[in-house]
Formats: sequence, C-alpha cells, structure tokens
Amino acid sequence: PPADIDRLAPSQRYLRGLYSGGTLCAECVAVLQGTLRPLFTNAPVGAAQRIDGVGPSRAHTVLDLGDDLFTVGRLHPMLDPALRAQRIAQEAADPETAVILLDVVLGEGVHADPAGALAPAIAAARAGAAGAGRHLVFAASVCGTDEDPQPRAEQVARLGAAGVLVEDSNVRAVALAGMIAGRDPGFVLPPLRSDTAIRDDADGEGGPAVPEPCDTDRRDRHPEDALLSGPPRVVNVGLEIFADSLRAQGVGVVDLDWRPPADGDRDMIALLERLE
Repeated sequence: PPADIDRLAPSQRYLRGLYSGGTLCAECVAVLQGTLRPLFTNAPVGAAQRIDGVGPSRAHTVLDLGDDLFTVGRLHPMLDPALRAQRIAQEAADPETAVILLDVVLGEGVHADPAGALAPAIAAARAGAAGAGRHLVFAASVCGTDEDPQPRAEQVARLGAAGVLVEDSNVRAVALAGMIAGRDPGFVLPPLRSDTAIRDDADGEGGPAVPEPCDTDRRDRHPEDALLSGPPRVVNVGLEIFADSLRAQGVGVVDLDWRPPADGDRDMIALLERLE
C-alpha cells in the first residue's frame, strides 16, 4: 500500500466505493465517516452527507448500488454486474479517483461468477488510467466461503489476477482503501479475521456451542415456533434463479411467474392506474 500511495498522481485524492448491497456499504461508511471528509453516500451514517448517487461522484463517495433507485427495471447488482461495471468505468475516468472499493458477495441466488464478471471492467479501468498517466487502485473483500457455489478462494484469485488488493474482511478492505485515499501509510489496519478465528469466536471460550433443550410446551404457547421448527415452505415470486437455488438444496418451491407492471416504468404505471 505505501508503494500504491507513492504512485498516485497529485490529482488523485478520493475514494469511490461501489457496493452491491446496503449492509456492507453502511459498515464502510461507519468506518470512514470520521476519517475521510467530505464523505458522500446514499447510506448516510454519522458525519457522512446524503446524496442519491445517480449523478457524478463528488469528493469521497460510497454508494449502495442495490438501492431501489438503481434497481427499477433492472436486476440487483448481486445478480447482474452491468451497472457496477458501468460505474467502475465512470469512476476510473475521473482524474480525482485514487481507489475504487468493491464488495463481492457469494452464495445461492447471486451471480455464478461475480469476480469473473467484474474482472474485465477492472482491467479496462486500470489500463485506461495507466494510459492517462495515473495509477488506479482497486481494493475489495469477498463475503463467502469455499462451500459456496462460487468458492471463495477462486473468487479471490480472479480478483487478484485483475490487480485487485483483496482483504479478508470488508472492514480491512475499507481501512486499506482509506489509507490509500488519505495518503496515510501509518494507518493501522484492523486485525485479520481468518476462518479459524471466526470459528473460535463462534464456539466461545467454553468450547463448541451446545443448543439449549427444546421446550416442547413453547410450541403450544407460540404457534409461530411450530411453523419455524418444520421444513421451509416457499413461494418464489419473480426471478427463477432463487427457486432454482432452493430446489438444488432439496427445498420444495412454488414458483410464481411475476414481474412489475410496465416493467417498473413509473410513468407508464401512472397511466395504467388512470385507466382503472
């Protein structure tokens, strides 16, 4: 990272975070809002200032691209990388961008290869910046495990091959990006969170967690417990990929083919409502 800081052009002063979901985006803002200012976001926390994010970024900007404003008439960015790829190109073309921060989320019901889908956009952005005499840094975290349909190790390798600095947690990736954008090589990164450490934390000091005995009488007092104690019963509305993921895990699904009226076009929906 200090070497990355030294390679930045004088104009490169800002961090741009492009998140696929709100939870990790809000965590990022919470970490940065006290150190990078001004900080703009559509998921404001603390001192961060609210923007909708549709227009060009300003100063340090962190966006949740899964916000409803970005998903009207299109798939969520965890399913379709097109919007994030477009935004990567937009931020990379800004001579003030120093580092672009990303999250990659794995699991059932998301893109089959999210890192691989983003890699061409990342490579093109880095090449374009280099052609303009700038060193553009990408930092990312991968949320998932090797047991996911997209094994975490393979996703990390794809990002690394594209020149991305991959950290083992979102907080560390945020801190690394903040260090680079703030040009502060002395910034201390949070401790590593290895899989072993996470398992140890989950087990607790007294060894593996032991479930409490089941209170069978509670089911009579709280009927919802009986519902939750049985196998899931799912009605899938809309995207077939969610139903396919559940079926692959042996879960029964009733699939309802539905899409928003007028494909989510608000003006057309308003016209249709006037006809009713």
